[in-house]
Amino acid sequence: MNPIYTYRPFIYRERTDINEYLEESPVWEELHKMYIELIKTGCRVKLSPLELFNEVHYLCVRLLLDNCPEEFFYNDCLPRVSSTMGRYTTGLCFSMVYAVLNTLSNPPEHIPGFLGLLWRRYHARIDQYSSFFEKFAGAPLDLTPCPERPNCIEQDVAWWEEATGDFHRSRIREIVNLWPTLEEKLEIALIIEEQFKQAEKKDQEKEEKNDRGKNHTIAEARPGFFFFFFNNNRVEKADLRFFKELRHEIIASALEQASAAPAPADKACPAPKEADATEQLLKENEALKMQLNSLQEQLKHESSATAPTLADFIAYTEELPAEQNAHAQTIKAMLLDLFNGQITEDEKERIRKLGRKPQAGTNFNFNAPLNDIHNNDYVKAGIQ
Repeated sequence: MNPIYTYRPFIYRERTDINEYLEESPVWEELHKMYIELIKTGCRVKLSPLELFNEVHYLCVRLLLDNCPEEFFYNDCLPRVSSTMGRYTTGLCFSMVYAVLNTLSNPPEHIPGFLGLLWRRYHARIDQYSSFFEKFAGAPLDLTPCPERPNCIEQDVAWWEEATGDFHRSRIREIVNLWPTLEEKLEIALIIEEQFKQAEKKDQEKEEKNDRGKNHTIAEARPGFFFFFFNNNRVEKADLRFFKELRHEIIASALEQASAAPAPADKACPAPKEADATEQLLKENEALKMQLNSLQEQLKHESSATAPTLADFIAYTEELPAEQNAHAQTIKAMLLDLFNGQITEDEKERIRKLGRKPQAGTNFNFNAPLNDIHNNDYVKAGIQ
């Protein structure tokens, strides 16, 4: 199973109204009636109908994706549900999961075996659904994975570091593409970018705290500035430029899809009942194209900032203290190699001086007068 699917917000969108379930399928409507009957008999269910159905719905979606649901059940699902719901509500939850999955007319091959596991654990409660299974076999159900609304996902740096594989580029692209609409893709990309910035800030603060007072290499002193030269092992990790490129990719893909969308078969004379719908569709397409063009112009403006130039590297290295002459020499060799054939005479002269700053030493002064062979009283000597 794709590791991304182990994160609930990437495959499940929480519903906010119980009517979304009741209007979707008679299966949920019947389960709701059973829930109400339990409450009337005095059973203490720790979750509201909406909370319980959201948990049941999520578990069904997750189990359908997992080729080995037994491992998920014992290592993650059962401990989590038991600790939050209590024994009675846990049994009710998994009996409903059994009921929902058992109505599927063509379940994946791993589901029947898992249903056997649930039956062995909760058969006393599942037996109450015998008439339910006969009545709703093959009933319509929406168990398609759908990611959570971007603004409803928790904003936690550690969680995002783990979910993105330490902000791995290909993992981020895969996550962003889970969302179906342009607006949601851009929104989730922005959220991940903000979490990345916070993670980078925390890493820098940690390094500064741990290494304060020590001589650093250039890669340690400014990891972002010399990222590509000193962090080859992190080449697949995202950076700020990656997120700009990602937004370009998202918009370009949306523009391509919009331009490839088939036009109405007969725009001049649509069928009377379809005329209003066709006109509305055309207006929406035009509005979408205008919005995409606006976003594209905005991103072009954002990306107008150029990468560091040779002059920027030289200016940075010139500011290094004499104690870091060795590092300056390293940068000097790198610049001569990278910008070979592109260096002006003025830049060559500036590069030649890099790493040659005089270092301060210890002065030993003589207090006694010192004369040269010509008895010159103004001659002085010292050792550095």
